[in-house]
Amino acid sequence: MRSKISKWGNSLALRVPKTILDTACIKENDSVEFIAEKNRITIKKKNREYRNLDELFAGYDGNNLCEEMDTGSPAGNEII
Repeated sequence: MRSKISKWGNSLALRVPKTILDTACIKENDSVEFIAEKNRITIKKKNREYRNLDELFAGYDGNNLCEEMDTGSPAGNEII
């Protein structure tokens, strides 16, 4: 399948056919990585670094807690 490079503002754009995106399991708003080599550009779907909150906090050990800071007296109707 062929496509054409077009002008898009100050950049160039490539329209990727839906069948190619479906085959590569890439959909709108997915992050992709471009790998440039001589006469070749590879587009690779960038996987999320975590899938859920358990994976996000898997390496968290609790040792980087911040200390409380006094910012002065309340300025509004805060409940103390």
